[in-house]
Amino acid sequence: MPNKGTKGEIQCVNHLFQHRNDSPWCEKRFDCPYIELLDPKTKEEIQSPEDIKKTGPDYKADIVVRKSTGELIFPSIKTTNCAPPAILNHTHRNAKVFQKKYVEDLPTMDKIIKFYLEKRKAGEYGEDVYLHDLFKDFNCGDKEQRVWAKLFIYFIFSGTGKGDAICPADSILEWDGNDIKLIICKTQEQKEHYLESLLSQDLYRIKMCIRAPPKGMPKHNEQHVPWIFKDHKDDGKVKIKGALHIRIEKIKN
Repeated sequence: MPNKGTKGEIQCVNHLFQHRNDSPWCEKRFDCPYIELLDPKTKEEIQSPEDIKKTGPDYKADIVVRKSTGELIFPSIKTTNCAPPAILNHTHRNAKVFQKKYVEDLPTMDKIIKFYLEKRKAGEYGEDVYLHDLFKDFNCGDKEQRVWAKLFIYFIFSGTGKGDAICPADSILEWDGNDIKLIICKTQEQKEHYLESLLSQDLYRIKMCIRAPPKGMPKHNEQHVPWIFKDHKDDGKVKIKGALHIRIEKIKN
């Protein structure tokens, strides 16, 4: 059964589909009189609501929008009317992206995650911590913040723990259950500006935690160890957690 986030993404695409020929609506949101919707997998035009499908985890773009000008937009849909959408979804330290693409950044990440785990063991942090508070408590410098910024931009727009996305995103489409807000992020500067808006805490807060993935931690080896947290339950059982999970939380007015 699809979760609320997945349902929200499909609802958002349905909303786009219903308004694709509504000129005033499209002009206001896309600066053109009409749009067409394409399936990110097949690149074929969506002709009916039955054609709307959830993209897989290897896709960052949830839909492709073709403006009447011919310009293509590849949005990642973020639903703001249910559970906070994830930036990074249950990814352990031994994931390919950390061991290959960003291996040089692991020592910096390890220091901050070690600090978080120590605070958690001491009972000073719960499972979730606001990243803004963690950075402040750790006294993060420019180097540490650059590493996290680079990773966030990658995971928001370009790829997953397994590697680069089949279809990366170049924009954010926020869906609140009634309407959309399009944020274009085609350039590196635009991506960085979007990330700064998330980190500013004016509209958003970012939560970080170390969890077990939904299907459980893989058998861990030395590459997992720096992020492993042994969660001791009241019944004496120990649950092994070691996957980094980061979510965007929109501040309610």
